[in-house]
Amino acid sequence: ATVSNATTITLKNGVNGYTGADSFFLAGGDNVIRDTGSYHIVKAIAPALANGRRPYFKFDVSGIPAGATILSSTLTLQSETISNGTNRSISIYRSAPVTGFTVNYSTAKVATYDGTNAWTGGANGGGEVADSNNDFLDTPDDTITLPTADSTYHPVDFNVASSVQAWVNGTANNGWLFQLLGGNNNTATAYLSPANCSLGSGYYPVLTVQYRTW
Repeated sequence: ATVSNATTITLKNGVNGYTGADSFFLAGGDNVIRDTGSYHIVKAIAPALANGRRPYFKFDVSGIPAGATILSSTLTLQSETISNGTNRSISIYRSAPVTGFTVNYSTAKVATYDGTNAWTGGANGGGEVADSNNDFLDTPDDTITLPTADSTYHPVDFNVASSVQAWVNGTANNGWLFQLLGGNNNTATAYLSPANCSLGSGYYPVLTVQYRTW
């Protein structure tokens, strides 16, 4: 919806000189894939386990005036469901390190948030919702159901207004992480398009924000 006197911006790498989107995904065995591959894998299995997968995404929103009122914010990714499993529900959580450290998107791994120092709960990629020391908020920004597996990428939208509002209010921006629901027995698997997806710019993630400054 259009709001009078509101400003709408679209953030996407390569558009209007924007280069502020970044991503990586954690895999079992302390493996990590950065933002330039063809896909990031997400599984319900915890990343600290052998077959676990967890993507992280981040957008620089410093171009939005500090203290602005966020009216809406939508993160759009291209997603392909590979296996339906028992639960295709996926949640997006705001990364919020317990001790205030900064997640390094160039060097983070399952064992460490910057290539050297352990996540608060140890070598667990940020932990799980049930953990008392997980490095993300327990309440997700949004939860959606991914499309059924059909060997096709589909656009999926996440409402992330609460995170963007927090960041323009001064909270440190460490991006988001994604988690499929259903626990370690859920065999669902999906691809999410990286920040600089090698399939082309049509697959790049997009963050759309509507705000006002009064």
